[in-house]
Order: sequence, then structure tokens, then C-alpha cells
Amino acid sequence: MRLKSCVFLFLVFWPVVAWHRLLVLGEQPTGLAPPLRVKAVLRYVLNLFGLGILISLPMLPIMAIIGPMMVSDLDPEALARGAMPPLKFLIWPSIASLPSLYLGIRLCLILPGAAVENRVGLSGSWDYTSNKGISLLVVVLISAAVSIALQIIFGVITPSVLEASRGVLTTFQITQFVGQLLGSLFVISVMSKMFLVFVQDRAKD
Repeated sequence: MRLKSCVFLFLVFWPVVAWHRLLVLGEQPTGLAPPLRVKAVLRYVLNLFGLGILISLPMLPIMAIIGPMMVSDLDPEALARGAMPPLKFLIWPSIASLPSLYLGIRLCLILPGAAVENRVGLSGSWDYTSNKGISLLVVVLISAAVSIALQIIFGVITPSVLEASRGVLTTFQITQFVGQLLGSLFVISVMSKMFLVFVQDRAKD
């Protein structure tokens, strides 16, 4: 089971690393599959898990306060029928996640760094993003807005997909999957652009 999980993680993050390398280094696929960079993928996964644990810490006290309030307004039977949760169930977590999102933006350069085999490190990422207050605030707000917008948009257009699936998947499940997929692609692209601007361009100066 552990072997299957490791293989799954590798297959998921292989194209992620390749996308980073394409945007940062311009590394083009040589065939149907992107270039295989085993060490880069493994380092990327380890850095991602470590970063995820680190930036989740500020969320714990915030969600402990607003979590019970949101859960009390949920209707499990309506969700089981494919209904969307209340809008505040999407908005409040996004607002509460802003501190963690800002911390993640400051430290996220370790991920494209791992993908292109340029070890930036947490302190290096923090240093590269220093004195970028307004720019980072804009990135945080845009990222939060895109995340919310994707959830709302796909919540509107997926009822027909629910009918086509004959109830196997709920609208909420499909919305979450598609929204997270596109949101992840957006975030990966933003991190790659930040790495180019804050790290690569500074190295050229």
C-alpha cells in the first residue's frame, strides 16, 4: 500500500516539476512525456510536505474559532443530494487563510527551486521576497480571489455533469476537483514567475 502511495505521489508531481522547469528553464518535452527528473520530484515532494505543515500552523487557531460556526449551518442531507454548501463556507476559510497564504508566498520559492535543482532554502526564499510588500499583497489577494471564483464558477456549471454521472459524483465533489486542479495550475505558474523575477533576475544583476 505504501509503495502504491509513493508511486501515485511520484506520478502526480512528475508533471508538476516538469511544468515548473518549462516555465523557469524553458525545458521542453522530448516526447509524449515530460523529462523524468527523479531527484527533483523527490525533493519537491519533501519540500511541499514540510512547507504545508509549516504554513498550516497559523490556520489552526483561526479555524478553531470559525469552524464550529460554519459546520453548524451545513445540511448533510442537502450536500448528499449534490447541493452546494453555503457561500460563506467557501468565503470565510479563504479569508481566514490569508495569513497562511502570505507566509506560503514568502516561503514558496523553495518549490520551484527544488524543481529546477536550485536549492533556495527557507531563509533564502524569505530573503528574496523581502521588501516586496505591495507585490506580495497583490499576489495573495489575486490567489484568494481566483480560488473563490473557481469554486463559484464550477458550482454553477457542473449540475449538468452531475446528471451525466447519474449521481455517482456530487456537484460539490466535481466542483472541488476541477477547481483545485485549475487553482493548482495557477499557483504553480505564479510560483514559477516569482522564481524567475525574484531569484533568476537578481542572479543576473
